[in-house]
Amino acid sequence: MIQLSISESIKRLKVEIIAQDWGLSAKRIELLEAAFFCLKQRFKNRKAAHAILIMAGSVLEYVKRKGESTPSESIDFLKDAMAHIVNLYEADEFDLEKDEKLFKGLYFRFNALKEKIKAEKSPKGAGAAPAPASQPVDRQMAAPEDDFDEEALVPENID
Repeated sequence: MIQLSISESIKRLKVEIIAQDWGLSAKRIELLEAAFFCLKQRFKNRKAAHAILIMAGSVLEYVKRKGESTPSESIDFLKDAMAHIVNLYEADEFDLEKDEKLFKGLYFRFNALKEKIKAEKSPKGAGAAPAPASQPVDRQMAAPEDDFDEEALVPENID
């Protein structure tokens, strides 16, 4: 795995934010993974920033698996999350309330993105959709590769 310094990681995020190409090559994904890893270490004591990086990492992993068929909303979410991380890094002082508000907004968007992806997958399945009560059990058993790690992003589960 590529290793980046904190300043190189922030520069990488800035490059991706302003990039007009909304596709991500394998090399760009690898560089973003390295940047996210470095920044997770930097923000490990800031719960909201760390959680944003986890969400962005989950979306990046999804983009990596889906390749060209990635919904544009995924890249849009990634760019937004990266912009917020850059802003948190460059902020003059730590503001817990601002961090939490930012996290909640991105968490809402992350959940909306997950629901959109699930909705796009449902018409492909044969037969009727399972009853809502049985969906979590079915999902745990089947563990489709397109799902995000939801448990890691429940606010109570973030360390």
